Amino acid sequence: MVVESTSYLVAAQEVAKALGAFESGTLTAITTALATVASYPFKTARTNPTLDFEGAELYFTDGQFTPNPVEIAAYAPTTGAFTPSIAWTDGGTDPTTVNIFLRSFRIALIKAAINNALRQLEYRQVVPLTLVIDGDMETSGVTDWTASSATSTKSTTAGLVFRGAQSLKVLNSGASGFARTASMSVQAGNTYLLHARCRTAVSTATLQLYDVTNSAAIDSETSDTGLAWQSLSFTATIPSTCTQVQVRLIGTSASAEVYWDDVILLRENSRRLALPDYIRETRQIHRVMRASPTEEDDADRDRLLDIPGATFGPNQQSGLAAWEVVLPSGVSRPVWLDVSRPYATLSADTDTTLCPRELLRESALCELLRPLVASPDEASKTWRQVYREHLHIYLQLMRRYQSNHTGGG
Repeated sequence: MVVESTSYLVAAQEVAKALGAFESGTLTAITTALATVASYPFKTARTNPTLDFEGAELYFTDGQFTPNPVEIAAYAPTTGAFTPSIAWTDGGTDPTTVNIFLRSFRIALIKAAINNALRQLEYRQVVPLTLVIDGDMETSGVTDWTASSATSTKSTTAGLVFRGAQSLKVLNSGASGFARTASMSVQAGNTYLLHARCRTAVSTATLQLYDVTNSAAIDSETSDTGLAWQSLSFTATIPSTCTQVQVRLIGTSASAEVYWDDVILLRENSRRLALPDYIRETRQIHRVMRASPTEEDDADRDRLLDIPGATFGPNQQSGLAAWEVVLPSGVSRPVWLDVSRPYATLSADTDTTLCPRELLRESALCELLRPLVASPDEASKTWRQVYREHLHIYLQLMRRYQSNHTGGG
């Protein structure tokens, strides 16, 4: 099922629009003390239009003027000019578009409500257990991947994602360019299983376990040439003087374009595995699985076999995870979970989520309105009816998506 992505800014705009608390416009002129906006409803001779905008929040969607957002101190309806409560500092690039958030619904409050909604909403997904942060590539952005002689981005293009909603695209700018993990602590003498899926649009790809301590490759495996998804997998023993490793996803040629997914690093023969930190309750875990010993793991869940006898308990290891799984026998192949996981929260305006847009909007509206309904003042009576209307829509959408949605983060 293809689900349209929604950016953080678009989600905030839709929440504000639903409350009648949003206007947008194009700037025709700007100084550090005045912003002039073209077209209705800003430039108008209507009665008392200043009541709509004075005290509202003005937010530039581009440019480098700060502070951003800023409260509107004054508005001249005949010219469409806004005076900020604090003079802007010109950062070098003029903004061209502006959003106005009305009725005390500040963009920071709306964005907080969106992230609260994303933390509460869940979707069903098969995910790998791995020591690699963002090994499933489902986190928004590429903060957890550092590129060298390459540019890394997340891809949601059909056919270029092996499992879930996203893959990591690594586009080389030089030979042997790569994306790498942060350094991870290891113990010398332990053997680790490293596994990944790759698809090469140009050139070949190499999966490498790198010894950070000694600045040397420990082991690697290189793909065949071709467009199909391939599995790269090997085991490697940590050298006696090595204390930290990285996983490196390498493209061979200077023009290499490689897509990566499901990057898994596990200590071989370990039985206790920390669960992802978004697992807060065991009810989120539906199955624990591993690949069939006679077939390579595939996107088809039928190829993943249940692990009977797996149990769960509080995490006894270091890290942020609340829970761990205890396997009946040690790791020899990748381990997978069928889970209900929350959507990832957003940070930058351009960050995106695959949470269904209408469900996110109504859930965020409920989060935003709930404190207003609880207020003892007279205004809460008005908001109570608005809240009930959106809560009704939200519950209807939840029933619909719970029955047929298995989106991504």
